[in-house]
Amino acid sequence: MTWVSVILTLLKLADTLFSYFQQQKWIGEGEAIQIAKASAEIMRKSGYAKKALEEFSAKSDSDVDDFLRGLEPGEPDSK
Repeated sequence: MTWVSVILTLLKLADTLFSYFQQQKWIGEGEAIQIAKASAEIMRKSGYAKKALEEFSAKSDSDVDDFLRGLEPGEPDSK
């Protein structure tokens, strides 16, 4: 009867350890998913910023000056 108890205890310990490591793996995978989502959002925003900068850079100097004048405080937006 004692050998059966020892074996049962070892199996319970092994199950507990396996469950713990499996949970840690899932937690790590969840963190990796969150990091991937945040990275994708940053890439999306930087892509948008790059496109906006390219469009802004393509404007003529007078268009840029007009745009910047519209940003000055107290100046009404001309558009």
